[in-house]
Amino acid sequence: MQTGSEPSLPLQYLIDITNNFSEKGILGRGGFGVVYKGLHNGEMVAVKKLLQEIPSSQKQFENEVNFLMELKHPNIVRLVGYCYETRHNRMHEERKSIFVWDTVGLLCLEYLPNGSLKEYISDASSGLNWHTRWKIIEGISYGLQYLHESNFGLSRLFDQNKTIHTANATGTFGYMPHEAIHRGIITPKSDIFSLGVIIMEVITGHRDYPDIRKSSKGFLEHELKKWRHRLQEEPGYTSLDSDCQQIERCLRIGLICVHEDRTKRPTVKKIIDMLQGLESMDWYIGNEEMEKLLYDKKGLRIEGYTGALAFYNMDRVELMEISDVSHIPLSDLRRLNSLRSIHFKRCNDKVFAELNGTVVLHEVVNLHIEELQITGELFSNVLRCFPALSELSIKKCERLELLPKKDGGLLGLMMLQSFRGYDCVSYSVGGPWMK
Repeated sequence: MQTGSEPSLPLQYLIDITNNFSEKGILGRGGFGVVYKGLHNGEMVAVKKLLQEIPSSQKQFENEVNFLMELKHPNIVRLVGYCYETRHNRMHEERKSIFVWDTVGLLCLEYLPNGSLKEYISDASSGLNWHTRWKIIEGISYGLQYLHESNFGLSRLFDQNKTIHTANATGTFGYMPHEAIHRGIITPKSDIFSLGVIIMEVITGHRDYPDIRKSSKGFLEHELKKWRHRLQEEPGYTSLDSDCQQIERCLRIGLICVHEDRTKRPTVKKIIDMLQGLESMDWYIGNEEMEKLLYDKKGLRIEGYTGALAFYNMDRVELMEISDVSHIPLSDLRRLNSLRSIHFKRCNDKVFAELNGTVVLHEVVNLHIEELQITGELFSNVLRCFPALSELSIKKCERLELLPKKDGGLLGLMMLQSFRGYDCVSYSVGGPWMK
């Protein structure tokens, strides 16, 4: 679309091309304004009549508009023109006429023939397939990253740690964070909140979501069940597990973004890394799950916890106790540089499933294993991960077969000084070794 060298458009011209802002030509409504369909230079355009407070300075408005017109990104609607006019209007009030100055601001935008995203949003049972929804989530995220990194709009007024206070915070209800609605506080993290709502809405078809500070397990299971059912119904579908993992990841990211505490919302760069699986999702744990975790700088206890863990900012942890857990990213334990002692108790053997010799924790010198149902071969892989062990104790592992393999059994622990077994009935390759 050719816009010409002068983007400023007269108000009367926009009135004409929208048929006096006809109700029949409305494309959409939002907290910032109403969008009308119009015809400009022989091509369809979308004319947005702004409802929020217009800057009192025409120069200020034009500076913002000119900056917006310089933005070029495939996921951002292009601005082709604008209008800023102040008129002296005659109004009737209490049987007399008064004259008021009325300032109006309008944006003339690129027309998107597919309409609003709202028209396509539905739950998992119908509507867009997962691949299309994923591309929408990814595209919106990259678009927001471009705006933030281009220093656009509010981002140009403050850095990531500063805020703006306003008495008239404007936006679309449901996409605005509570600090903007109730206290007029606006930061770049307000955009992150809106992004989180959109991510979950694209996946679920609604804007109902749990408080991240409380358990989100039921919400995740319910939405994943619906998606799994739909994907299984599609003929020839071959990526069920990987797509369900991607759906769950997106839902969790959405929940992180709408955290009530804006300081705990991630940056858009981190969101994109999490979407791509390049960044662990170290979101904050709710009250229901908190009592299953205990962290006191040098010690970390994980008991029956089913959420995700990322082990960030835990460099001082020396002792870790893990009990009644079915999965934990053991490869991430390499981030705990000070970790010296680990105690596993009543853990599912799936906890150790990823141990194939590639995870090596050189700093751990003490390992205690209690009440595990684990095979001898898998246990050899476990020991291979701790080559520097000086102390090993095993308790109530009734079915454990301890293999004296040089590369993974007891003989492979060259630094071992102490070995103790309690209430175990196990056998080595050569016969019984303890009772």
